[in-house]
Amino acid sequence: MIPSILIAVLCWTFSLFFGAAASAAEIQFMTHNLSGETYTDEKDDIRGKRHGGRRAFHVELVREIMQLAERRLHLIEVPFARGMRLVQTRDDLALFNVTRTREREPAVKWVGPIQSTTNYFFEATEHPTGIQTLEDAKNVAQIVVLNENIHHRFLLRQGFDNLHTVNSYVACLKMLAHGRAQLTPLSNVSLTHRLAEAGLTSGAVRQTPVVLFKKDGYIALSKNIPDNVVARLQDSLDELKRSGRYDVLYRNYFEAGDK
Repeated sequence: MIPSILIAVLCWTFSLFFGAAASAAEIQFMTHNLSGETYTDEKDDIRGKRHGGRRAFHVELVREIMQLAERRLHLIEVPFARGMRLVQTRDDLALFNVTRTREREPAVKWVGPIQSTTNYFFEATEHPTGIQTLEDAKNVAQIVVLNENIHHRFLLRQGFDNLHTVNSYVACLKMLAHGRAQLTPLSNVSLTHRLAEAGLTSGAVRQTPVVLFKKDGYIALSKNIPDNVVARLQDSLDELKRSGRYDVLYRNYFEAGDK
């Protein structure tokens, strides 16, 4: 029969070993919808293209967070739904950019926000709707939205019955510009790049005064990742913001370059 003191020592040893192993484990990062804003360098690392857009900015921001935390970034691209499922069910994973919602809150750990956006209705400049409130938007003939995305689900919850769904933001903007829809919802930081993707000029579409919601994007991490590791990543992000480096990355990777 094993003495109780020996059992206690063994339990303490296993706890110490596995705790250290968890702390030292490499975190596999995942992201989604890179859509031409990144490239693979000579080390087979995913990198953001300069002035590439929001995804390019997120990739380079997370890379610098990891550098400050003295950890290497291991990054792969996955569909968002798969990444969200994996980070909630597997160990040592992280996914960005993820909206922090009440339903998701307890399922993962969080670092962020890495970006905050405000979502508005947009209209064709040549076909103004004159809307001033969310209720006004229920009276236009048609609102075009990306099927099953956060805007679509939000508007359904608000009782909108004048929605037309498509499978890309390019289709949303083209329908808007050509007068086949009166409104489409977008974030305030994505319009320039979405217009470029659709081959439209910056003056083709304009923002209305109607806000749908504000949204913060985060890094979501598996629940097994130790709190001290999560805190280290949060501290690194906060330091990038305090130092002004966050703003430099935003200018270099998100904003459009000189034409």
